[in-house]
Amino acid sequence: MKTKIGTLAVLTTALACASAIAAPGAHVRSAATAITVNVRIEGAHRTIFDANVKTSPHSITKDSSGSHPCDGTNNGANATPGPTVHGALDDASNVGHFTWAATWSSSFNDFFVTRIGPDTGNATNFWAEAVNFKDTPVGGCQFELKPGDQVLLYFVKGSSKYTLKLRSPHSAHVNHAFKVHVTDGKTGKPVKGAKVDGHKTNARGVVTLRLRHAGNTRLRATLPGSVRSNIVVVHVH
Repeated sequence: MKTKIGTLAVLTTALACASAIAAPGAHVRSAATAITVNVRIEGAHRTIFDANVKTSPHSITKDSSGSHPCDGTNNGANATPGPTVHGALDDASNVGHFTWAATWSSSFNDFFVTRIGPDTGNATNFWAEAVNFKDTPVGGCQFELKPGDQVLLYFVKGSSKYTLKLRSPHSAHVNHAFKVHVTDGKTGKPVKGAKVDGHKTNARGVVTLRLRHAGNTRLRATLPGSVRSNIVVVHVH
């Protein structure tokens, strides 16, 4: 889901499909069982956070309107409470020691994200969020998560061409060739020209790598105008 800050008309339109995000505040935890998800936050210039987080439904306080439930039942989206995108973001901020800001919309019964870490949205730049690489269709307090979900929040400058997804073997041998694949996580289509370890993918989204040193190597795909990929750790024997 995408959010923008601008004129009232733009704000109203964005809120209709926007996701919300907030900074640490007073929390009221639900009795629902906590789950573990991966939370990755890609800022304008760097990765702000990328780790597994344990999260459960709870209330969030982000502005002067006070504390609000963020448990999936917001706006009647789900019948029973559950962990949510914004709840996971809030828990990640406590683990990763970064801040985020949001305003509450009573019309949509959800938060409207304005900032994560150093990156603040405006009329053309904004925060968007996805689960398992797919943009969320409802607000962040409405979208309920399942164990193992990959939560992605990313800063968009005007537009984003691809949301890169990297697939790679998790082990390799020194100087032995192996292939990695880069696709657009939203569509599954291969991405040409993405860089992985200094090499560009071909038209099939494939690049062949040879790693020269033993140990753990962190691989990531990048492409100007696109969201950075997930990191894959390859153990080189």
